[in-house]
Amino acid sequence: TRTPVPTGTPAPTQTLAPTRTAAPTPLPSPTQTPWPPHGGILVDATFADAVSLQPLITGDDASRAFQALLWAPLTRIDPQTSQVVGVLYDSGPTFSADGATMTWRLRTDAKWSDGSPITAKDVEFTWQKMMDPKVNFPYRQAYQDAFKNVRAVDDNTVEYTLTSPGDCLAVLNSGLVGPIPQKVYGTLDINSNDANGKPPVVSGPFKFLEWRRDDHLTA
Repeated sequence: TRTPVPTGTPAPTQTLAPTRTAAPTPLPSPTQTPWPPHGGILVDATFADAVSLQPLITGDDASRAFQALLWAPLTRIDPQTSQVVGVLYDSGPTFSADGATMTWRLRTDAKWSDGSPITAKDVEFTWQKMMDPKVNFPYRQAYQDAFKNVRAVDDNTVEYTLTSPGDCLAVLNSGLVGPIPQKVYGTLDINSNDANGKPPVVSGPFKFLEWRRDDHLTA
């Protein structure tokens, strides 16, 4: 009888130690972005002469570029959502049940550069001048197609009567032109006056100081 030959003992299986996942490097704490300092002078160059700093009588790009520094709009388009949002207006509009009127409210902190409040009367006054055939407003027909009337309900409330109830473009059209101050232009010829070249009161982030001979605007 043969004695069975013992088989060799298998080599122990090597067990690898589990690898450790490195802890993620913590992100730095967000730092608060400081607001731009108040005051100072901005010198801006232009590719062409502005016709006027009066927004109701101009449509050229050069004039509008400078006007954007001086006059705040009522609304703007949010680039993330493509929705119309308020600038001088607060939040969004409301519509009557029949869709015939649209109502916006002005921000309570909306002020002219002299510290006085921007009111719904300024918006109504601006609309009246836009519709005045004696004023050289280039977009009158577009506004007439959108609205029958614009009126101040109270100091902070503006009501638009739509030409076509339920018009989806009414929200966009309501903010294309910002208000001009009635206290400045109420007794002036909108087409031609000294304030059109140097507005004494504005609503935007800059005030006009001077034109320079090298076609730069200091504001």
